[in-house]
Amino acid sequence: MEEQPPRSARDLAREVERLRSQLAAEREQAAVERAGLQLLLDSIPTGIVEYRDTDNLVWANRAFCAMVGRDLPDLLDERWRRTVHPEDDHVPRDAVAVPGGTRLAIRHVDADGGVHHCDSTVVMLPTIGADGAEGFRPLVNVHDITPLHEATQAALAEERRFRALFESSPIGILVSDERNVVRDVNPAYLRMLRVGPELLLGNVFDEVHPDFSVSFDRETILAALDADGRYEWQGWMPRFDRTRFWANITVSHSVDALGNRVVVSQVQDHDEVHRSREDLAHAARHDALTGLPNRAHLLQTLDGLLSERTRPVGVLFCDLDRFKAVNDSLGHAAGDALLVAVAARLRGCLREGDHAGRLGGDEFVVVLGGLDGAADAVRVAERVRTAVQGALDVLAPGLGCGVSIGVAVGDPHGPVTTGADLLRDADEAMYRVKGAGRGGWGVFTPRAPEEVAARHDLEADLRRAVADDAFVVHYQPIVRLEDGQRMAFEALVRWPHPVRGTLGPEEFWDVATQCGLAAAIDTAVLTRVATFLVHHPGEIVAVNVSAQRLDGTFADAVARALARVGAAGFRLLVELREAALRGDDPVLTAELHALESLGVTVVVDDFGAGNSVLTTLHELPVRGLKMGPAFTAGLPGNGRLVASILGLAEGLDVECIATGVETAEQARHLREAGWHAAQGWFFGGVAPEGTWFPVVLPG
Repeated sequence: MEEQPPRSARDLAREVERLRSQLAAEREQAAVERAGLQLLLDSIPTGIVEYRDTDNLVWANRAFCAMVGRDLPDLLDERWRRTVHPEDDHVPRDAVAVPGGTRLAIRHVDADGGVHHCDSTVVMLPTIGADGAEGFRPLVNVHDITPLHEATQAALAEERRFRALFESSPIGILVSDERNVVRDVNPAYLRMLRVGPELLLGNVFDEVHPDFSVSFDRETILAALDADGRYEWQGWMPRFDRTRFWANITVSHSVDALGNRVVVSQVQDHDEVHRSREDLAHAARHDALTGLPNRAHLLQTLDGLLSERTRPVGVLFCDLDRFKAVNDSLGHAAGDALLVAVAARLRGCLREGDHAGRLGGDEFVVVLGGLDGAADAVRVAERVRTAVQGALDVLAPGLGCGVSIGVAVGDPHGPVTTGADLLRDADEAMYRVKGAGRGGWGVFTPRAPEEVAARHDLEADLRRAVADDAFVVHYQPIVRLEDGQRMAFEALVRWPHPVRGTLGPEEFWDVATQCGLAAAIDTAVLTRVATFLVHHPGEIVAVNVSAQRLDGTFADAVARALARVGAAGFRLLVELREAALRGDDPVLTAELHALESLGVTVVVDDFGAGNSVLTTLHELPVRGLKMGPAFTAGLPGNGRLVASILGLAEGLDVECIATGVETAEQARHLREAGWHAAQGWFFGGVAPEGTWFPVVLPG
């Protein structure tokens, strides 16, 4: 190798200067690049932090400074540690290794005390020190995920809340996938089906509960879900122990937390409600004491037979003679026993297709279908007379009891006859038997001229009474069972007839209705009651109103009557028979709402005697029920029915009053069963204004 000539001092100086210039240029270029890099990092929306070592911060971008609310000089060296949440200082939470660095969750606190949840990634950058030694400088990417964290926490809280509701819900809930594999089930469902979770979870429901497949068609359920997204069913649902209960089932589609489609089945146990409704429905159509069909049920049956118009249909109207003597001599318990015995005898007289019922009191009816003529009806009537007389002789010997039977037959080839018409004719025939000396039977024939004349005379007398304002009002107290205090009065119309004496509505109301005088009588009663309210400021009065009076003018008449005497609406109760309440009658509905706006309370009278109100009661502004006296008469034997009526009233949030209380035992039973109000002869009879009654409480 050729030896280089020695360099002169000048050459060496020039080389040193060149190297210095090159180093300065490189440093300037590096500074420019670093400034550009920092400018770039400042524009990034996530925080970037550079450390000299694990303790000393040397630079942070604008996003990090803005997040912690501090300027860069306030963060240099170890001052940045003031931004770290005390619980996270020196503790990298949930650190995980990721390619090129470490990922950890850490919280930073801004200058105002706000906490920022951050997802930070630490990368160790290689460096060379002034001494040439290699090292590392931490560079941290700080991503503020506070909104995501809060959303996640809210979702977790919502999930916990939903789970608590799911677990505590009284509605049974079962979640299954589309293959019917059970994914989740709550305790209420397990209780209703009487099964443990281990038998259901993870298994196909139909396979572990085959009785369900017998009762429910899964294809029908799935088809309904595809069409409407919902399937509803009500009926008897089998349990795992082979018993069953009345259930209301709703099936719908939903999605789980992972977005998978699931089927949600909700089951409500309506067993007790259903049985109570069955009891009430039966009670609405049957006599509480004897279990026989009541008037509404009999009329429905009778109208059905008459509508066929194939063969004659007969009605036997049976009324016990001198029954009052049994009650007066032997007591009401003996009278009730006699009525039950008569009902049993009637059942024994029935042919196939016949029906026996009780209208109330000592009145019974037998409906005869498939007759060949009146002779068939007479033969049954004679059989009934013999059987009933046998019961009377056994249970009421020496009291001279008997039975009077009216017979009426509807001819399918004659004029169209309604059940009410035929029942009225049989009733009239029975009264003719009684008038002829009682005991035996008689077939209905059209009225004789003298009877028609008597009816015309009664109608003429009624018209004069209305014109002369001759009607008076008597009152019966309604008391509070807790302490016997009088709560209100019921106003009852009486007609002082100049020849026949004082008549109750049962003796003239049918004629008044048929000749169009019922509304005028109702108006007269309302006027009397308004005057009563003036004379007795502290009293409340219930007024019976016929359905015919609710013709669109009654509420206005009430408003005028109350305004005339200056009485508040709450002091007036309007009582309507159950059968009069129809939700599809817009005039009646408007009248009831108008009464409610006046503060007048609408009460259903003789509740249980009909059945129409059961479907419309919740739609009308009714605030009270008066249980029919037939239910009270059956106490304590029918206590479950009476409790069902009270439960229904409480469920509808309406006041409930028991009527027909005649004995201390009945009053005591009602009070112990939770009833608050009652009326009847035990607490006081019907009497003119000013005749107050002493309070009588059961011992």
